[in-house]
Amino acid sequence: MPADMVTGAVVWHDLHTPDPDGARRFFSALFGWSYSVEHSTNLVWTGREADYALIVADGTAHGGIVETGPQNPARWLGFVSVDDVDRATDRAITSGGHIEKSPFDVPGVGRSSVLKDPEGGTICPFKASHAYAPATSVFASNLLHGENAANTKEFYKVVCHWQVATPSTKTQTGVLKFQTAQGALAALVLPRRITAIAEAGWVPLIASSDVEASIAKAMTLGARPVLPCTRVKNIGDVAAMLDPCGAAFGILCAL
Repeated sequence: MPADMVTGAVVWHDLHTPDPDGARRFFSALFGWSYSVEHSTNLVWTGREADYALIVADGTAHGGIVETGPQNPARWLGFVSVDDVDRATDRAITSGGHIEKSPFDVPGVGRSSVLKDPEGGTICPFKASHAYAPATSVFASNLLHGENAANTKEFYKVVCHWQVATPSTKTQTGVLKFQTAQGALAALVLPRRITAIAEAGWVPLIASSDVEASIAKAMTLGARPVLPCTRVKNIGDVAAMLDPCGAAFGILCAL
C-alpha cells in the first residue's frame, strides 16, 4: 500500500450509470471535470468490452465513470483503503453485512470487493497494488444515510477500522461522524429522515466553494435536490442531489 494511502481513508469513487456520456457532460458542466477514457476488453464491472472514463482534475485522476446497463441502479461506489480485502470481507459477514461481489483483482490497480452494510449501503474495501498516492481535491468526504445509523457502527468499525465520534465531538442531533484511526473525517452519517433519498447508501461529497450556487447550477442541468444546503457544525455546508440518471451525489463547502 502506498505510504500516503491511510487505512480507513476513502481513496477512490466510481459512478455506475446507464448513461456515462450524459454523466460526463453533466459533471463537466457542473464542476469542470475532464476525462481520460480507457478501453477495457473485459471490464470487471460488466464482464465485457467497455470504456472506463477517469475523472481528471488538476492533472490527477480522482475516480471513474462506467456504464453498467439500465437494469442496474445509477450509484456511486466508494473504495476504502484496508490492509486485507479478504479479511475485511469476512468480517463484514459476521457484522451483519452481505457480499454483493466477492473479492476480485484489477491488474495494476488492486484488489477489492463490494459489500452491503446492515442498512443496505454499498461500500468497497480496497487494497492498492500500485504506488500512487490518492487524490484528495475533488471528493471532500462522504455521506452515509440510512434508517438507523446505529446499525452500521460495528460494521464499519470492523470492516474499515472507523470510529464514531464521541458525544463531545458529535456535530448535531441526528448526525454522526465516522473517523479513521488517525482522526480524519471519513464520512458524515445522516438518518434517512433528513434526506429525500429513497434507498440507504453512500453519497460522495464533492468539494465546492459555494454550495447554493452549485445547487442552482445543477438544477439547470437536470439535477434534483434531495437535501437542501445544511450547515453541519464544525464541518461546513452540505447538500445532496440526484443527477439526471438518479445517482445521488453530495456537495460540501468545508469550513
